[in-house]
Amino acid sequence: MLKFIKATCLTLLFVGFISPVYSATIKWSMPGDSLTLDPHAQNEGPTHMVSRQVYESLVTRGLDMSIEPQLATSWEATDPETWVFTLRDGVVFSDGKALRASDVEFSINRALSGASDMIELIESITSVKALSPSTVEIKTEGPNPILLNQLSQIFIMSEGWSKKNGCELPQDFNAEEATHCSSNAMG
Repeated sequence: MLKFIKATCLTLLFVGFISPVYSATIKWSMPGDSLTLDPHAQNEGPTHMVSRQVYESLVTRGLDMSIEPQLATSWEATDPETWVFTLRDGVVFSDGKALRASDVEFSINRALSGASDMIELIESITSVKALSPSTVEIKTEGPNPILLNQLSQIFIMSEGWSKKNGCELPQDFNAEEATHCSSNAMG
């Protein structure tokens, strides 16, 4: 009889562990609020954390902190000052438009423009050129061994969506400018 009681108790215990778990509200906290939804306007922690949930970069950091492909499937330094990236096939923005090399060119040039707080990360870049719909060339003013790390922080936007919504340039956060991209996102 004792064996039967133990077996019954163990069975009931295990049933509790394999029961389905129903969804509930997920609470998430971070050290502060996002200052803007414009991915090139501010280079600070909470804003960057939110941007990473919406946008992607050419490369990213893996759990072991190694550089991994994200929007780019491969890259090659063709000389000390030139990098060529091949983009992943089948990537679409949330509006259904396909990712093109011109979106990458637009986004990096946008991040290099006046009000961008991301300039400090990629200031060694002298030019970005779409060589084909799926190939991008980036030139730097000298050898830059940490370019891949820097590019992991630069998010790619849809050129068409940005221009349609007047977001050719990053929000001038310091001047308290409000733009469509500072309160709307499209990754």
